[in-house]
Amino acid sequence: MVSNLEHKLYAIEKQFSFKGHPVFRLNAVRRKYLNIFIDEIISKNIKLKHINACLCGSHNLRKVAYQDRFGLPFVQFICEDCGILNTSPKIDDSSIEDYYKRIYHPLVVGIESGESNTYSFSDEQGNNIFNFLKKNLLASGANKINIIEIGCAAGDNLISLEARLKKCGIKASIFGSEYQSDLVKIAKSKGIKIIDRVEDLLSSSVRFDLVIMSHVFEHLSNPNIILDMLKKIINNDGILYIEVPGIQNIEMINTYYGGDLNDYLIHAHFYNFNLNSLANYLNINGFKLLAGNEKVQSVFIVGETTNNYLRKENYKNIISCIYKHQILRINNISKISIRSIKNIIVRYFNRRNLNKLGKTEF
Repeated sequence: MVSNLEHKLYAIEKQFSFKGHPVFRLNAVRRKYLNIFIDEIISKNIKLKHINACLCGSHNLRKVAYQDRFGLPFVQFICEDCGILNTSPKIDDSSIEDYYKRIYHPLVVGIESGESNTYSFSDEQGNNIFNFLKKNLLASGANKINIIEIGCAAGDNLISLEARLKKCGIKASIFGSEYQSDLVKIAKSKGIKIIDRVEDLLSSSVRFDLVIMSHVFEHLSNPNIILDMLKKIINNDGILYIEVPGIQNIEMINTYYGGDLNDYLIHAHFYNFNLNSLANYLNINGFKLLAGNEKVQSVFIVGETTNNYLRKENYKNIISCIYKHQILRINNISKISIRSIKNIIVRYFNRRNLNKLGKTEF
């Protein structure tokens, strides 16, 4: 007999099978850079690598989706021990910088690099981060703090945080790191101290009270390397803020992706988390969760690790969530569509007194 979990997995795999085409209409810029990306992969200018283990170290991986939003065969493997969704193949470390400098922005956003680069960045995100962290930032009583954002883009989050902290009587020294050269220029023009490489800070005396990774952590090929470095540059009472697009953030998936998980999945996200799987992975790497939600917004401190990190219940919860909000939703939409079509046809024929249609089964 097929278990309830296996039934859900079968339905999910069927829904997210390989179709070979994007899940939404691409504009000219996206089509151009999708073709460039494919050509670069074929020519091996951009290299890919396959994974055989989860970030947590487990080899118990199960396929749940067979393509990303662009119709490319980047497969999602869910870890049966912790619930992290792992993308395979993924862009090789040797090609990541080139990919982000040339392809990522126009492919994902649909506008050429350098055009309206601040389109997706606003004071709102910086304010959201401040509101989430306010209690932690004010608790120390410090009147001066150092902040660094890894993947700071044009620096809007940092500028917003600096302004909010100033109102609270706290002077913030703001640092950032960023791949895209055009965004680096904008960030520098705002007075942000740009660090070329995070590892350069290891030989510096600067230590940080707040490290921010907002929609960056899921893009890291080897996040354990970054986390090891962060432990060395965070002050003893410093905090780490990580925000990722949560796999169980139903409001976000409905609002930004039309309720379609296919649209949520993208090759540039090497890993997809819910709060539990993120907290679990950070715990393995020496960080303790202070607070978080399923958006996912989370704040950590350097803390003790634990060996008790395999959490099968989280895997089951994620599968149940995907099944509930994707498979059942799609089935309900199909039923509603059929019902709506029937009602339209019935009303049309009723106006002509052809009520015999009411006996017809749809």
